Amino acid sequence: MSIKVNKPEDFQFHVRATTWIADIVLLAVLAIIAILGGGLGTWTPRLLLSLLGAHLATAYCNPDLDLYHSGARRNWSILGWVWEPYRRLIAKKHRGILSHGIKSPKRFGVYSTVAFNLFGWMIGTFVRIAYLVVLVSLLGLAFSWITGIDIVPWMSKVGLSEFALWLFVGTLLSDFIHVRVVDVYLSRT
Repeated sequence: MSIKVNKPEDFQFHVRATTWIADIVLLAVLAIIAILGGGLGTWTPRLLLSLLGAHLATAYCNPDLDLYHSGARRNWSILGWVWEPYRRLIAKKHRGILSHGIKSPKRFGVYSTVAFNLFGWMIGTFVRIAYLVVLVSLLGLAFSWITGIDIVPWMSKVGLSEFALWLFVGTLLSDFIHVRVVDVYLSRT
C-alpha cells in the first residue's frame, strides 16, 4: 500500500472532508437541541464557536503540521517557521503518537479499540495546543519585558474563558475527524 502525503489534492481532500463533516455534526447537534426543546439562545453561540474552532484547526493547526509541505503550514505563510521546532523536535514522524495520537492495539480486544478510538487521537491535539500556548506565553513575556506592560493577567483570563473552551472543543472535533478520515482514506488506497 502506498501512502500519498505530499500531493495538494490529498490536503484539499482532508480540508474539505473535515470541514464538511464538522459542519454536519455541529448542525445536527444544534437540530437535536432544537427538537428536544433546549435553549437555542445559549447553545447556538457555543456551537458556532466550536465550528469556528474546527475550521481554524483544520486550516492552521491540524495533525499534518508534522509535514514540511503540509497545507496547514502553507496557510501560516511567512509564519510557517513557527512550526519548525514542533516538526523537528516533537512530532518527528508523520502519523506518530505526538501528531496523530495512539493507534489501537488489536490484541486488547473491542473495549480497548473503542477507548483508543475515542481518546487516543487527543494526544496530538493537546501537544499542538500546548506548543502554541507555550509559544504565545513566551512571546507575551518577551513583550512584557521589552515594553514594561504587564499582559500576564490578561493572558490568564483569556486562557480560562468559555470562549477558549468552545474553540478547543471545535479543535478536538476537527482533529478527531481528520484522524478518522485519514484512517478510512488510507484503508481504501
